Amino acid sequence: MRHVNDREPNFHAADGRLFLVRCFACGGEHGTENWAMAVSSGRCAFCGWADQPAPAAAASPATPATAPA
Repeated sequence: MRHVNDREPNFHAADGRLFLVRCFACGGEHGTENWAMAVSSGRCAFCGWADQPAPAAAASPATPATAPA
């Protein structure tokens, strides 16, 4: 489990996005039912909790800025 909201009835789409049906961060043991229009956003409409995807492990390093010649 990555976080408190990684359990049923919440689920993940094929691309990994969390569909937040119930928020267990603000609703305790049984969770608070999320507003229907906010479910697909992965954000709780009441407390503002949001699924934060892990940063890409193989991100390319930033190239340093070059000074004008």
